[in-house]
Amino acid sequence: MAEGLKTLIGKKISNVWADKPKILGTVKKVRGRKILGVERRGKNLVFALDGALFLLVHPKMTGRFLLNQRDKYERIVFNFAGGGFLTFSDKRRFGNVILGTKNKIKNQLNGLGEDALSISFSSFKNLLLSKKSKIKHVLMDQSIISGIGNIYADEILWKAKVHPKRAADSISQKELKNIFSAMSLILKKSIKLRGVSIQDYRDIFGNKGEYQNHRLVYGRTREKCLRCSGKIQRIKISQRSAHFCPKCQE
Repeated sequence: MAEGLKTLIGKKISNVWADKPKILGTVKKVRGRKILGVERRGKNLVFALDGALFLLVHPKMTGRFLLNQRDKYERIVFNFAGGGFLTFSDKRRFGNVILGTKNKIKNQLNGLGEDALSISFSSFKNLLLSKKSKIKHVLMDQSIISGIGNIYADEILWKAKVHPKRAADSISQKELKNIFSAMSLILKKSIKLRGVSIQDYRDIFGNKGEYQNHRLVYGRTREKCLRCSGKIQRIKISQRSAHFCPKCQE
C-alpha cells in the first residue's frame, strides 16, 4: 500500500472530512499542508507533511486507503488542491490516526520491532534465538518483528519447512537462514501481487490483491501439500489458525 501512496508525494491537502468530531479535530490540522513523504513501518503508514508534522495511520484489521473513490465505510476523506482525493475506509472502525511531531510519532512506534523487510539476518537470528515461544507466535509478534501477519507466517514457515509449534530457540542455524530467506521472498511476492483479498482488502486503486491465488499452505486444509504427499492440517496457536504440512515441516 505504501508504494501506491507514494504517488501522492508533492500534493497539497486543500480540505479534509471525517465522520467523527474527534477524528476531525485531529486531521483538520493537515489542511493546507503538502505531503513530503510516505513510509511504512509494519502495518503503520506515516505521512510526512510540511511544517514538520507527521500523520500516523494504523489501518488495523480492515482499514484501507482508496484513491479518488468513495466508500460506504469511509472515515476520512483528504481533498487535494488541483483535484483528486484520498479516502480512508475502515469497516470495523478499529483504525487509529495520530498527528504530531517526529518525536511524538517515533514514540508511538517505539514498541514495534524492526520491519521484516529491512531487518538484518544477525538481528533476526538473535531475536528468534532469545525467545522460547512457538516460532509462529514469535514471527507474528509486532514488538519483535513488524510486518508479518497470520497468512504470511504460515507461508514463510511452510517455505522454510519448519513446524509452526517449534520453539523459536530450538531453530537451527540452517533453519533460521531458510526462514529469513522465505520471509523476504514471500513478503516481496505479496507486495508485487498487491497483497491478499480473501475478504475486504483492496489496493488504493480499488484493485483486489492476487496473493490468495498463489497461497502455498494458508487456507488449504486437507488439500495435498504442494511439495510432498502430505495433507495440510489446521491447528490453533495463540488463538489464531495455523496451516502446515505434518510430513515435510519438521
